[in-house]
This record gives sequence, structure tokens and C-alpha cells, in this order.
Amino acid sequence: MFAAARTAAVRGLTRPRRQLQLVRRRQLQTAPAAQLADPPTLDFHDPKQVFDSKSMPELVRALAVLKLCSLDWFVDNSLAILRRSERLLGERLLHKLISPLYSQFVPGTNERDLADVAAQLRRSGVRLVFAHMLEDDIGEGQTLASFLDANLATTLRQFGMVPRIMAAHERPCTLLKLTGLVPCHTLAAVSSLAAGPAALASLVEGVAAQMAGGPVQRLPVLSAEDQSQWDAGLRRLVEVGQFCQSQSIRMMVDGEYTYTNPAIALLTLAMAANFNQTSPLVWGTYQCYLKDAEESLKNHLQVVDDIGVCYGAKLVRGAYLEKEVARAASLGLARPIHETYQETSNMYNSLVSRMLHRVARTGQRSAVIVASHNEESIRRAVRLMEELALPRDDGRVLFGQTYGVYEQVSVPLARAGYAVYKSTPLGDLRSIMPYLARRAAENRTVAKGTRSERKLLGQEIRRRLGVTW
Repeated sequence: MFAAARTAAVRGLTRPRRQLQLVRRRQLQTAPAAQLADPPTLDFHDPKQVFDSKSMPELVRALAVLKLCSLDWFVDNSLAILRRSERLLGERLLHKLISPLYSQFVPGTNERDLADVAAQLRRSGVRLVFAHMLEDDIGEGQTLASFLDANLATTLRQFGMVPRIMAAHERPCTLLKLTGLVPCHTLAAVSSLAAGPAALASLVEGVAAQMAGGPVQRLPVLSAEDQSQWDAGLRRLVEVGQFCQSQSIRMMVDGEYTYTNPAIALLTLAMAANFNQTSPLVWGTYQCYLKDAEESLKNHLQVVDDIGVCYGAKLVRGAYLEKEVARAASLGLARPIHETYQETSNMYNSLVSRMLHRVARTGQRSAVIVASHNEESIRRAVRLMEELALPRDDGRVLFGQTYGVYEQVSVPLARAGYAVYKSTPLGDLRSIMPYLARRAAENRTVAKGTRSERKLLGQEIRRRLGVTW
């Protein structure tokens, strides 16, 4: 059923399994010759090299913001502080007061701002992956459907900016949060159905067929109203997928909370079934602070292999740690997060290894972004790439960091010839506040890395001032 529906909807792009196997073999045999140099010596601790494109005001702002993000009282209450201040002061005055924090992590609100930061990053050899921010509050007079439809329009408009501001040799990449297009409570309900590999595989087939124009997949956990909202969500995702396909935009679907992630994985895999026939257009995200991250990746790779499509994986440690721990404790659930940062790192390095070996084995049909601020994980990935003879920049292996921080990782990597992307959002203060709060919490969680960056910032400021102490 799925194959027939997808054939009609995607203009004959479905290929028989044997043909896909032959294509994979031929791609491995004829992959373009890699520019393989000797393994680079990555120096993450040279402040002059790292910050040579930064002005003195930018250095001072970065040092002040990172110091603020190291303060527990601020991080613990950052979102509440921002929202309460907005009510008291209004958005315009609040924006002026917190402009350093906002500008450190967010370049602005429009295409010109995005183009300016893309050009600035390019001077250091770094590229931009667009992280679009959607409103999370329904406005006065809006229905849920009209709210989500407005988010769809925003998504398409903002995604349309990305190819226009990228250089010719840069592949456009975007991040997508599904909770902005599909009701969160519906995702939570469907997640109860998508637990376990057998249930997931069956659901992916049915939902992918529906996305491709086949019959509606009725889900028993949804009321008639929720089913209608779910079906509308699928139509929105198809529209986004078709747009990204027409513009050759890679779309990396974000992981979110554990109670919605199974449904997010279901939708990601269903979109991959429809749009990943020839290259990894739709990517999934794997949050390695979760104890089940490796099992999830194994199951999802099995699904895409059974369907016979390409796939990309974004590997992250995770940005919702404190909320996940608090939620599990309040509900009496088992802690879904690793007990220690080292356990998370071990999981992360294991998934990086699995994906790099897969990329080496399957050629252009697989891709991965090592989205990490951890210097040791980066070094491990670089060493394994060299061992596997993987090119530094042929579009299959990317590295990613957050805009505004960890320049000591991004710049040396880019100058060594690797494909480095900064996750860069746009948005006004209201839409960006949850993002700012997550960045503050993330920077506290990885305190060692931010201490290193603060130290380098201080060294570079003193060097420019001619101060030797």
C-alpha cells in the first residue's frame, strides 16, 4: 500500500530493493576522491586564532554573557525572569536591557540580519544552519488550527531565506521543531503507540502512505477532534518536506521531550520514507543524555534500511536535562537521563562511531552532524574520520555548534577544512525567550567548556589591551 501510494505521489521515485542495493554498491565504488591530508593538529586554545574576526566589544559582551550563564540563580530562573520582566517593562524596554544576552545568541529578526551573520561566519570558514523559532503561545482570537497554520507560513517563509543567503558551495540546512506544526498533546498521545521497534515500523509504513496520498491512518488513542488535528499536522509536514525538496534544503528534525519523542521519531521516519529516496534530506536527532539513545538509533536505522531510503542523523547531548529530571521525579518515573556527564559522553562517542562507520559503508546515502561542544568528542570524531578515509568536507560528515559560543571549537575545525555549521536562530524577544533560557542552562551544564572559553576571551582581551598579567 505504502509503495503504491508513494509511487503516485513522488513521481516514480520508489526503487526496488535489489536496485537500491546495486545503487549503494555503485555509489561506494564511484564516490568522489577525497582530499585526504594528514590528520590535523587541532589547537582549541589559541585565542588569537579563534577570535581574530571578533571586535573588542564582541569579546567583552561574550565574556559577560558567559559569566552570567554560569550563575545558578540566573539559570534556574532565567525564563521566569525574562517573562516577568516583559510584563513589567514591555518588550521594547526589556530588549534594550538584555540586548547583550539576546545579541550573543540571536543575530536578529530578518533576512538581512541572517545574511550578515552568514557572511561574518564565512570569513572564519564556518557556515550557518538555520534554527527557526516558532511562537509557543496561541494569540488572542486564534484557534489551534489557525495558530499552527500561521507557524507553517512562518516556517516556509523563513526556510525560503536560507538558500538565498548561502554561498554557492554551501548546502542549505535547517532545524525544524515539530511541536510548532503538530499539537503537542497529540504527539504525546501518539507516542504511547510508537513505543517499541515493531510498533514503530508498522506505524511508519501507514503514516508514510498517508503522507504520500494514501488512506488516512486511524489511530485508536486519538479522539475524532485529535485525529483531525493529527491529519492536518501531517499535511503541514508534507508541505514543508515538498518545499525543502524543491530547494534542496536539508531538514534536521529536532528531538524534544521524552513524552513526545516517539511520535516525533515516527513523523521523521515517515517523512524520510517520502523525501529521502536519493539523498538524506530529512534527518533525525538523537539526544545522547537519554539512556535509550543508542537503541533508538539502531531501531530507526533498521526502519530506513527496510524501507530502502537514505538517512541523516544529528547527534547531540541534549538541551532539556533539568526539565526531564524534574518531570520524572514529579511523576515517580524512572530517570530517563544518564546519571553522569561521562555516561552521556560515552553514549555520544558510541553513536558518533556507529554513524561514521555507516557513512563510510553506505556512501552518499548516509550523513551525520556531530553537534558537540566537547573538545574530546570532536577529536575522537576527527581521528575516526581519518582512519575511515572520510573526506573532511564532502557533505556527509558535518560538525555543529551553537551560534555565539564555543568559537574555540568551531574556528579551528573550520580552518582545518572540516564542514562546520553554527545553529543560528532568528526571532523577536518573545519568540526567542525559551531558546535563550535553554542556552543559559546548556552553558551551565557544560561548565568546563565555557570556563575554557571565558579563559580564552580574557586572554585575548588582555592581549589586545597590551596587559600581560
